[in-house]
Amino acid sequence: MKNKVVLFVDDEKSLYECIETYFDKEIVMWLRNGEESLRAMDYFNKIIKIVFVDYDMPGLNGVEVIKEIRQKGYKHKVYMLSGNSSIKNTALKVGADGFIEKPFDLGVLEGLVGEGG
Repeated sequence: MKNKVVLFVDDEKSLYECIETYFDKEIVMWLRNGEESLRAMDYFNKIIKIVFVDYDMPGLNGVEVIKEIRQKGYKHKVYMLSGNSSIKNTALKVGADGFIEKPFDLGVLEGLVGEGG
C-alpha cells in the first residue's frame, strides 16, 4: 500500500523516470519548476511527507523555493539536490534540512524517505 507522498521538484526528465521506477512503494509527485511546487505545497501540504528540490530549474530556483516553503511556515523535511556544491551553505541557511550532491545513489533518498524525512 502506498502511504507517503514524496514531492520531487526537478526539470530533469531522466531523473524522473529513474525515481518513478525506484520508489514503487510511495506516491511520487513530480513537478518541473518552483512555481508548481509552491502551489502543490499549498494544496497538498497535509499529505506531502518529504520534499526534494533541485537548484537549477526554470523560474524560481531551489533556494528560492525552500525559502518560500519556510516563510509559509511548512515544517516538511526539504532537501536540496544539486550538482553545484557551492550552493550547499545557502540552501541550509534558508531552511533546507540537507543537501544531496548530484549524481547521487538512490539509496540515499530511499533512506530519507524510509525515515519519513
